[in-house]
Amino acid sequence: MISLVHDHSKTLELVAACDCEVGEGPFWNPQDHTLVFVESFTGVLLHYRPADRSLQRFKIGQALGAVIPRVRGGVVGSSSDGLLAFDNDGSHVQLLVPVEKDVPDNRMNDAKCDSRGRLWVGTFSTRLERDAGRLYRIDSDLTVTEIFAGVHISNGFAWNPLETLFYFNDTGKRLTYVFDYEIETGTASNPRVFLRFSRDEGMPDGMCADAQGCLWIALYGGSVVRRYSPKGELIGVIHLPVKAVTSCCFGGSDFRDLYITTAWHEPPWVKPPSPRELAGSLFCCRLETGGLPAHCFSG
Repeated sequence: MISLVHDHSKTLELVAACDCEVGEGPFWNPQDHTLVFVESFTGVLLHYRPADRSLQRFKIGQALGAVIPRVRGGVVGSSSDGLLAFDNDGSHVQLLVPVEKDVPDNRMNDAKCDSRGRLWVGTFSTRLERDAGRLYRIDSDLTVTEIFAGVHISNGFAWNPLETLFYFNDTGKRLTYVFDYEIETGTASNPRVFLRFSRDEGMPDGMCADAQGCLWIALYGGSVVRRYSPKGELIGVIHLPVKAVTSCCFGGSDFRDLYITTAWHEPPWVKPPSPRELAGSLFCCRLETGGLPAHCFSG
């Protein structure tokens, strides 16, 4: 029988042995042809420049879920206290807007913007309480709106090319949700389960969408990034030499380079552990299908 799942692994390359405990939140900045991402637990901002394969690190001072460039310059980061703003080199850190200040065990995790620059971000309990997290939208005027409650571990976001659908991962519940999306108002409605994952498959972590409206989902504990069609069919896979695959985003001049972050902090049920010299590295896979560029925060 011929497999209908295309294996893209032959173009996979290790591009930076950055030794991240939990690498997360990759964002390709076409302005300076640089990939920015974070070492989540220790709160480090990383810049990877493919032109010379250089890697820079900047200490922020608290845990980070993701970083996103701002339209006005600098970047924002989802953190323990809320949404931070700081310069590209990690300096001049300030709290832009607090989120769940009254829930000390919660912190923000992954984040992404729609094409209008609205920032979508979720929270989770650092004590891993099952339904303690929430999903929020932060508008350009820094208004924070709660969208969805009862989240275990909030994670990856993606939109289809027309931005009529919005996707969201709950890592702890092993679910990918899909919402109807109205780009003019930033309204997400009618949430329903799009994908379910078994323990053996891994946990859905970060994700992104390509130009055909397919989702690329990093499976933490699964050693793979999977590609799913708009109908939810598994149609592609990238196998990685590490277990904890955390997130992915498209980059490069033609957005055909899929950058993949990983972690050496691995699920306890996965045995044996990944090779220590590879876990936590940054990988890149050259694909035939181009991806959708990420958007900057308008606030």
